[in-house]
Amino acid sequence: MSNKISETLTFECETGNYHTFCPISCVAWLYQKIEDSFFLVVGTKTCGYFLQNALGVMIFAEPRYAMAELEEGDISAQLNDYEELKRLCLQIKKDRNPSVIIWIGTCTTEIIKMDLEGMAPKLENEINIPIVVARANGLDYAFTQGEDTVLAAMAHRCPEQTMLIEKKKIIQDSNIQEFFSFLSLEKKEETTNKQFLKLKKNAPLVLFGSLPSTVASQLSSELKRQSIQVSGWLPAQRYTDLPSLGDQVYVCGVNPFLSRTATTLMRRRKCKLIGAPFPIGPDGTRAWIEKICSVFGIQTEGLEKREEKIWENLKDYLDLVLTIMCFI
Repeated sequence: MSNKISETLTFECETGNYHTFCPISCVAWLYQKIEDSFFLVVGTKTCGYFLQNALGVMIFAEPRYAMAELEEGDISAQLNDYEELKRLCLQIKKDRNPSVIIWIGTCTTEIIKMDLEGMAPKLENEINIPIVVARANGLDYAFTQGEDTVLAAMAHRCPEQTMLIEKKKIIQDSNIQEFFSFLSLEKKEETTNKQFLKLKKNAPLVLFGSLPSTVASQLSSELKRQSIQVSGWLPAQRYTDLPSLGDQVYVCGVNPFLSRTATTLMRRRKCKLIGAPFPIGPDGTRAWIEKICSVFGIQTEGLEKREEKIWENLKDYLDLVLTIMCFI
C-alpha cells in the first residue's frame, strides 16, 4: 500500500529584479560618484532614449556620459567599430580629458558579439587614457546588477597593495635615516621596528558599493569611532584614488546586490571578505559595525546608545508609517 502524501510543495521564484529598469541606468549615479570619469554607452537609439528619459538630462547640458549609437552599418559589419570608437574617445579626451573612460556594453553589442574587451587595451595605449569595459546588458543583468559589473571591472584596475607597501617602506626608511642621523645604529633599528609594528597593527579595510558622499562619510566616521580606519572605497570619488588591494586587505560590502564584485575581490584580488549584514537601518548598521569590529578583535563602544537615540528620533515617522496601509 502506498501512503498518500498530504504535504504540498511550495516553490518560490523571486523575479522582481528582472521586472525593473535596464542595467545601463547605473550610469545615472556612477558618473556623478566618480567625478573624473566619462561613461560611453555603446548601444542603439533605444538605449539613448531610455537614458535621456530616465535621467531627465538633455544632451545640451553636457553630462559626463554619452551614447555611441550603433547604426545599420555597424550591425551589418560594414563599418570599422574600432575606428569609430577611437574617433569618439579622442573627441572625449579633447573636450573633457577624463581620468578614465568606461565603456558600457548593451544588448546589441552582446548579440552581435562586439569585442569591446579586445579593442579597449589597444585603444587605451593609443590615447593614453584607461578604458574600463563593463557589460551591463539587459539580457544577462537587471537594474542594480549594472553597478555590480562596473565595480567588478574597476576592481581589476586597483593597484596592488604589495607595490604600495614597498614604496612606503623606501620613503619611510629614507625619512627615518635623515631624521635620526644623530642616533646610534641600535636606536635607528628600534625606531624603525616601532614604525612597522604600528603600520601592521591596523589591517587595511576597503568598503565597496556606491553611496552618496555624505552617507559614505558617516559610515567611515562611525567605524573611526571604533578605532577602525577605512583605507578606501570602491568606487572612489576619483579614479586616481582607487584603493590598493591584496591578500592582506579586508573588504566589506554596503549593498546587497554586489555578488560579482565580492567574488572578483576574493578570487582575483585575493582579498578577505567580511560577511557582515548590510548597513540598512539603525539595527542593520549596528550589526554591520559589530561584525567588522569582531573580525578586527575590537570591542564596540556606545553602539547601543546610538541606536536607541536614532530610533527615538525616528519615533514620529515610524508612528506615521505604521498607521498607513499599503496595497501592492
